[in-house]
Amino acid sequence: MTTTQKARLADVHRRVADTERAVSRRYADLAAAVRLSFEHLRHGLELAHARCSAVEDGHWADYVAQLDRGLAELDIEINRAASGGAGPSAPEVLVIHTTAVELAGWRLRTSLPDSGLEEPSAVRSRLAAAEAELEQYRAECVTGRASATALERRVEELRAGAHS
Repeated sequence: MTTTQKARLADVHRRVADTERAVSRRYADLAAAVRLSFEHLRHGLELAHARCSAVEDGHWADYVAQLDRGLAELDIEINRAASGGAGPSAPEVLVIHTTAVELAGWRLRTSLPDSGLEEPSAVRSRLAAAEAELEQYRAECVTGRASATALERRVEELRAGAHS
């Protein structure tokens, strides 16, 4: 592992951990859901960032800015949901936003000319399927008929592509 990769992974880990701690502190009743969602997020980002040292500095900076926005949106939406606002419940918000943050990491990885994936087109296809499933889940949350099972399956299929 290169020095650049170590530094980038440590930076991402710190940003994710800081958000997890802040959300857990404010919403102690959601601690188990927060822990599980962020555990899945960390695992997915570790796989997605396996080639992060190959990303140009400018693109990495853009990605980190997007990561920060995604984590900030999660925090805002958790607050709204925990306050009893209309829309998805707090656990659903966790699933929606942590999955979206992970999928952004996968978009970055699949954009690399040498992504390190044996079948990049198959992984891109699984990424598109996971993104579509996330949108379906988001829509189902509005109707109150949401189940994360299909979304979780699609994300696991995507992660499995990193082991190919």
